[in-house]
Amino acid sequence: MSEEKWATEKALKQMISKKNQGKFDESQKSLRKINIERNKLKDNDVIRSNKLISPDYCEWLVGAIINAERTQETNNEGYDLVGKVNGKEKKYEVKSRQVDHLNQQTIFHLKRESLKNNIDLICVLIRPNYEILGIFLVENHNIEKATVKENKKHPSSALGRVNLAWNKKRRDYYEQKRLIKWYYPSR
Repeated sequence: MSEEKWATEKALKQMISKKNQGKFDESQKSLRKINIERNKLKDNDVIRSNKLISPDYCEWLVGAIINAERTQETNNEGYDLVGKVNGKEKKYEVKSRQVDHLNQQTIFHLKRESLKNNIDLICVLIRPNYEILGIFLVENHNIEKATVKENKKHPSSALGRVNLAWNKKRRDYYEQKRLIKWYYPSR
């Protein structure tokens, strides 16, 4: 493992509760094996995508970092994690996107009902080999301020969702306006 990747994993591991650090080590080993096997399947044109495990893994990882539990029925509830903030229950929707670098263009979609239900958004940028590039929080009161207004005839927002665009320009804007809070890498 390169020195840079080792430092990345060490920094992430320090953010995770002691009880979950062993799970983190094991999951990293397993995910590397999966990535190797998946790449073989891609080379043989058997599969075209890496999108199978990363959303579940990202939910678990974020839950371990912020000390929140995953819900049993995520599709029905509209959120993935439940934690405590200042003694009060807090709900989070975790969205992950596979990217090759931290500022790569992508979009995070969030159900419009999440805005009404005071659900915060946590976004994870992850490489196809499962290396975490970034994890950031958009608190509920900042989601509308951060979302992109669409100029399409049939915008996605008409389908009941809002879109948070991500690229270098948007990242700079979010940071300047303090619309996001970085969990990893910490700033």
